[in-house]
Formats: sequence, structure tokens, C-alpha cells
Amino acid sequence: MTRETKTLKTPAGKEFILNCWLTAREARELKEITFKHIKFGMENVAGRDGVTQSPTMKEYDAAATMREKDEATIRLLVISYDGNVENILERLLDSPASEWDSVLSAANEIVLNPTEPKLQ
Repeated sequence: MTRETKTLKTPAGKEFILNCWLTAREARELKEITFKHIKFGMENVAGRDGVTQSPTMKEYDAAATMREKDEATIRLLVISYDGNVENILERLLDSPASEWDSVLSAANEIVLNPTEPKLQ
């Protein structure tokens, strides 16, 4: 199925094209990244009924989660940057931070508030 797209401009005036919605597979990929960097363990917890085991978060790598989720969001939604479909992520990472922030903000808006696809 062909997805709707929208064209926007960065602060430097470069056009970028985004898909207007994620597929279910893509949305699931982004959700999985959040849990990939969390490590759980069991901990003894004292209560009225004695000591029980309870799952607790032992470790969470927020920086890795953010980096991987941001890069996946760009990879999944941005289909062109500055008229070129090649190496979008790398070219954005080598651009000024304002370019990255602009494109990522637009892509995150789609993740949080996707346009309903127009089915034909």
C-alpha cells in the first residue's frame, strides 16, 4: 500500500518528506526499543504474608534508548531529505543540530499523532 506523505522544510530551508503514518510493524519496532534497554531482576519484599519475590527494574540505559528510538523514527518515517533518498540518517547526523531537531520533531509528531490512512 502506498502511504500518504507530507513535505516540510527545515530551518535551513531544506525540504524533507515524511510518511504520514507508521505501519503496525513499524510502531511495534519503536515500542520494542523502549524495553530493549531495561533489565529486570527479582527482589525480596517483606510484607504482611512474609517475604515474597517481586520484579524490579535493575538497570535502564536511557541514552541508548533515546538514541536508538530517534534513529529508528527517522529511518522509518523520513523518505527524503534535501531532495535525496540516500543516507538520510547519516546526512542528518552530519547536519547542524537545528536540522536534526526539526526533522525529528516532525517525525515524532507523526509517531504521537498519526494521520489516519486513507484506504482505497
